[in-house]
Amino acid sequence: MASSRLLGRVTLNDKLTDINLIPTDSRVSISNGDLTTRVHIRSDGTFVFQDLKPGRYILRVQCRRFSFPMLKVRLSDDDQGSIPIVSPYSISQAEPDPRANHFEHKLQHPIQISPISILEYYEIPVGFNPLSILLGNPMYLLMGGMVIFMILMPKLLNLLDPDALAELQENQSNMHKQMSLIQNMDLTSGISNILSQQSEEDEKRTSTQGRISSDKQKDASIKRRR
Repeated sequence: MASSRLLGRVTLNDKLTDINLIPTDSRVSISNGDLTTRVHIRSDGTFVFQDLKPGRYILRVQCRRFSFPMLKVRLSDDDQGSIPIVSPYSISQAEPDPRANHFEHKLQHPIQISPISILEYYEIPVGFNPLSILLGNPMYLLMGGMVIFMILMPKLLNLLDPDALAELQENQSNMHKQMSLIQNMDLTSGISNILSQQSEEDEKRTSTQGRISSDKQKDASIKRRR
């Protein structure tokens, strides 16, 4: 069974004014349904397929900048290596009956193929979605968390025990005092004042606990006397 050689060239037109406009990764493919062969387009616009078996093929130009028409190629099984028969091809075109007499518009070989349009790519606009804006920005998430905290904080405070609430408020006031001391004074004096305040609070707590223990001892001694 003889093998055939298929030659072609990308030609210029009003869409393709310079052969250098074709991307270097552009290729030409030829497929018979079972096997697909691809070759690169050379710098001069030519392409060559070697050792093709007889049969019917579909030729496509794979290019990301230009759109090319598809062609139908029929290679004969003649041992003398007859010239390939090339004709236009459409996806919706039905395969003709080989037994019927029909007229087929044939193209020349080597193949000359030109682009039919320039491909344009654009990004599909996405509709306005407030949720995506909020979730996509950390600042909005932080602000939303602060708002929720401010709303829920009073309710949480109402659920606290009065003693625990008083202690929390006292700690907050002490914290504000300490922050103001650090801002108004230098770091050393601010730290010393904080430590002195803490020692005073510890002394108050110790004295209070001592009074409570002495009162308990007095009560116990009175009960013993009775």
